[in-house]
Amino acid sequence: MKRALPVLFLAVSAFAADDTLTVIREGEPTYTVGSTTSTGAYAEARVRADPGYATPGDYLVPALAIGVVPPVQIGSETSDVLGLRLGIPYASHNNVTGLDVGLFATDTAGDFTGLQVAGFYNGVGHTMRGFQAAGLINDVKGDVRGIQVAGLANRSGGFVEGLQVAGIANLGKDMPGLVGGQVSVFYNSANLMEGVQIGLLNYAGDIEGAQIGLINGATSVHGLQIGLFNATKRLYGVQIGLSNYIEESGLRWFPIVNASF
Repeated sequence: MKRALPVLFLAVSAFAADDTLTVIREGEPTYTVGSTTSTGAYAEARVRADPGYATPGDYLVPALAIGVVPPVQIGSETSDVLGLRLGIPYASHNNVTGLDVGLFATDTAGDFTGLQVAGFYNGVGHTMRGFQAAGLINDVKGDVRGIQVAGLANRSGGFVEGLQVAGIANLGKDMPGLVGGQVSVFYNSANLMEGVQIGLLNYAGDIEGAQIGLINGATSVHGLQIGLFNATKRLYGVQIGLSNYIEESGLRWFPIVNASF
């Protein structure tokens, strides 16, 4: 309670000049627009950027949302869902917290927190916290804090804390970092990584941990590479494979085992 009071005071002070936006729960990022409410940092950011965006009804929070094809659904596409969302076959909302099931796909423009399952595709516009499972693709534009499992591919545009498991690929081209693991049949990619990559092809910019696969490549490795072909620009650790290459080393190439410390 003591920690919540300063948060409440700062929030009320920040929004005092705008009578369309009022904090209604202590310590929670929950806002009211007219007679309706919204939760989550994404809703706050949208209202801050464009107060005219929030109109009565935009941020209604249903406990049960059922969608056919937007706008044929319970709750508008700018509303939040707190509870259960069913996409038969597809639903699209702002922030979603709870259980999210899509026969074909789910779409969350803001943040998702909870369990998300879709036959083909899960899409989240900002942060995903929890568990995602899709028959084909999980696509998160922001951070992932949890687990992604997909038949085809997982993608995150932000920081990953957790695990990505895919039948074909885990893509992290624009990821500032990954803490945890990537496991796929074919390809794993991460810019910065602390953890383990397991797949036929593994690539990381800077990695602290291990790469295990047929071909492993990295800019900098602090740890271990195990594969048929291993290559890195800088190594502080050990390579085990048929061909091992370290660009910045007195012994650039060596078979079976190569090391640099």
